[in-house]
Amino acid sequence: MGLLSALTSIFQIYAISLTLVAYVSAFKRISAVLSVFRGRLIFKEKEIRERVLGATIMVLGVFIII
Repeated sequence: MGLLSALTSIFQIYAISLTLVAYVSAFKRISAVLSVFRGRLIFKEKEIRERVLGATIMVLGVFIII
């Protein structure tokens, strides 16, 4: 898990060097929505509608900032 976390940071820094920080941040926030769906599929989490709504609001906030 630590190795994957380190790779995530390295790739994020590299992406920032290629483009604007706002775009990298927006792309990273989209993973929040995907994580909600993975939680539903893998862990059979309940109340998916509230979780998707919360993650979507976070992502929309990032896009508004852009």
